[in-house]
Amino acid sequence: MDAKKFIGLSLHPIYGGHFAFRSVLIFPNVLIPDFRESVPRPILKEASEVRTALEKFNYNWKDSGFRDFGNPSRRYSTTQMEFFGRPVAERWEVLRPWIEGGAKHID
Repeated sequence: MDAKKFIGLSLHPIYGGHFAFRSVLIFPNVLIPDFRESVPRPILKEASEVRTALEKFNYNWKDSGFRDFGNPSRRYSTTQMEFFGRPVAERWEVLRPWIEGGAKHID
């Protein structure tokens, strides 16, 4: 294995692996002086599990196997996995049947 730098991966305890945070809300006039950031529970216990998850994500993200680390109780549908596994330019082909024929085509 080379010394290539890994892109980080987030693991949700219910939904599993994901890597895109889609938004941030900033309230500049809201102050919470007693706020204490909580420390998240580790989902993967062993350093070897963390490395394997990072390798799976960084080297094979298209197969979505990284989403299964931590034994999530909910999963993306087959259609969602197909959508996320395609290059952006090809994703419309996954959406087309749903847009043209209604949600009945989505699993």
